[in-house]
Amino acid sequence: MSSSTGVCNTSTQSRAVPYQDGELRGLCLADYAHLRLSQIPWNTLKSQPQDQYAVVKSSNTRLVVSFDFQNAAGISERLYAKRCRVRNFKKALGSLFVSSKAKREWRLGHRLLAASVPTAVPLIYAERRAGGLLKEHYLVTRHVAGTTSLYDLLQENRSAREKRDLLSALAEFLGSLHGRGFYHDDFSSHHILISRSTDVRPKFSFFIIDLDHCRIGRRISARQRRKNVFQLFRSLPFLALSKKDRVHFLRLYFGPDLTERALRRLLWRINRIAKRKGESKCF
Repeated sequence: MSSSTGVCNTSTQSRAVPYQDGELRGLCLADYAHLRLSQIPWNTLKSQPQDQYAVVKSSNTRLVVSFDFQNAAGISERLYAKRCRVRNFKKALGSLFVSSKAKREWRLGHRLLAASVPTAVPLIYAERRAGGLLKEHYLVTRHVAGTTSLYDLLQENRSAREKRDLLSALAEFLGSLHGRGFYHDDFSSHHILISRSTDVRPKFSFFIIDLDHCRIGRRISARQRRKNVFQLFRSLPFLALSKKDRVHFLRLYFGPDLTERALRRLLWRINRIAKRKGESKCF
């Protein structure tokens, strides 16, 4: 495992141990068992910011913070912690039969790492229940250092050659995910992190994050493939990814079987998804 990048190429779940912090129960990697989620001032951070913690995302039910932490090996790392509150009774009741999102992300993250699919390493998942009903769930992951989101990267002024290289690598990455049966139900450019090497031609490494709505199956359907492409295009303005760029990406991803007729029909199908969702056309 590399603590500098925040990812590893083999599963770390074999080193998982029970996690307990007051009413919180779950699993963690052994080096993080002493991290106390209850000591993070979740309820006051938005109104009373603290230098130690940075609020990354916030909503009525979810809060994501980042902070520095020294693990059991004495190494200081940047971590992300997410707390989700369950305020809907039906969802709380459903938690008796379905795993929490934090637990699913923990499992899926380690399955991806075991399959050599780069993602942020899940370090802790924990739940707080009352009467068996889920009230809160938490997930802690390691920061993936040296990366930029695909969204931010495409906002930069890039040469035509650099953009071609990036789109080619991205199409190969998405094809690899789908080939392994991995489906991300929110394949946004904000959920794809990229690191670059400084060779003669840029080499890109991709990391997939925010695994809330992901799953691994045997086969990815054509509909799911179109939906992922739509989600990617929807998340990017035309100034960052032009219509020409989008068509180029489709040709790279779908390969030589994508005839002109098939391409026209594919564009129509993707635009139809946008129309159903009340959003602007992707082409």
